[in-house]
Amino acid sequence: MPVPSSSSDRHTATWVASHRELATLAIQNFLETGSWPGFDQLQRNLDREDIVEDVETAARSLPTLYPWTAHDRIFRVPLHVARHVADAEPVVAACLHIILRVSELYLSDDREPELRRSDPGLTRFVDEELLLDRALSLLWDSPPQPLSSRASGGDAGWHCAINPGVARRLRGIHDIGDYVKLQRRIVEEAGGQPAADADAAPLPRNFSPALDGDDVPRGQIFVSHASADKELADKVRDMLVLAGVPQERFFYSSDRATGIPSGQDVGTYLRETLREASLVIELVSPTFLKRPMCLMELGGAWVMGLSTYPIVIPPLSRAEAVKAIGNVQMGIMGTAREMEDVFDELHDRLEQDAGLNFRLPQWKRAIDSHKAQIQALISAALLPGDQAAEVDGSWTRPSTPTLGGASPIGFSNESITNGRRGRELHVEVTNNDGVVHSGILAATFYDAVGAILGTEKVPLNQLGPGETKTVSFRNVPDHTRRKLQSDTLF
Repeated sequence: MPVPSSSSDRHTATWVASHRELATLAIQNFLETGSWPGFDQLQRNLDREDIVEDVETAARSLPTLYPWTAHDRIFRVPLHVARHVADAEPVVAACLHIILRVSELYLSDDREPELRRSDPGLTRFVDEELLLDRALSLLWDSPPQPLSSRASGGDAGWHCAINPGVARRLRGIHDIGDYVKLQRRIVEEAGGQPAADADAAPLPRNFSPALDGDDVPRGQIFVSHASADKELADKVRDMLVLAGVPQERFFYSSDRATGIPSGQDVGTYLRETLREASLVIELVSPTFLKRPMCLMELGGAWVMGLSTYPIVIPPLSRAEAVKAIGNVQMGIMGTAREMEDVFDELHDRLEQDAGLNFRLPQWKRAIDSHKAQIQALISAALLPGDQAAEVDGSWTRPSTPTLGGASPIGFSNESITNGRRGRELHVEVTNNDGVVHSGILAATFYDAVGAILGTEKVPLNQLGPGETKTVSFRNVPDHTRRKLQSDTLF
């Protein structure tokens, strides 16, 4: 077992000494099943063994480098704690082997280095593949870590992209103690609190009970973009909402409902929100690369080992993006085929990293209805002013004849209630048109002098001709008047 060499190590070793049986049971469950036990399951196992221990209390004092990002009641033992538990020694040794191999791959001549289960540098585990899989999972549950995404390769096993923000700093690492020290330095540089400074790490604000063993990711989808690219980012966000991503799952700074609350420190709030993100989508444009806040979000996501998907926005080229941010996996909104690849990758990443499930017809309708608009906005950025105006107008949806000449979408029977999530506006929406409509509905709220207090949006999915359904707008402010409209309609 390692000898504690710093106040942080001593704090961690003290926690393990106080909760050794609990930590051992959790690690044994992880090694045997590949999953960390739920709070209720672990408590029951302790009670069966007649061990006097409270899982909730132990979880609140567990030494952490970052606050937990899980929204579940799963008891995970991070690497810097596991290394003090005797039963974890084999898997900790395998973690070190992976870390050293990642360092070698990062410094190699490979243009896009990846770590694969079949990697020649991991041949010592040919008869211990289960142990290798557990080590990968332990690294994954212990950010900041040197891998940025992972995927299954079928019979060939998993393969992982390398996180350059951490991998480039692995030179000189010789043991797990060195690696944990590096993790702490990275956390402190990113504005986090050193583990030694807190005897009881608080559970995150989004920690909430769930069914025992429910390990589905529920973190936010963080859309990182330059303010100058708001119109494009709006279209991407609206497309994903229409495709089935709940609006409350977004952190999107350009929208009051999903951005930074009034009175909050911007830098602090961004760091805290990033920690809880399950996927960070970056719209990497020429302007993005000139904005310190955008680069801070990008670097922070890498340092925390979060799943990221940078999307290059022309006129920026992939080569220019690689030169600016490194050779990482990224999509590009270029040709029609490249855009299809981006949408396919977004679908897979949202399901894999954010735990979302989509109905394919609804996903396809959302993509088809927004693809031309997104392409037009990008094309407009490549042209001089007059030509850009023509392109902007090229995707404007022609008006469709409506029943009796009425507006395609009608609003009626409005009411406001106080619910568990605050004030909500309920409105009946009627399709006055002769075709099925989907889109984004918007409510804008004004004060007595006409100043805008805020805007809320909700998706409208497949409203048939003559049909009426009720929609609800959340986070409704006190207001004097309001305006309802179809912000985007297909």
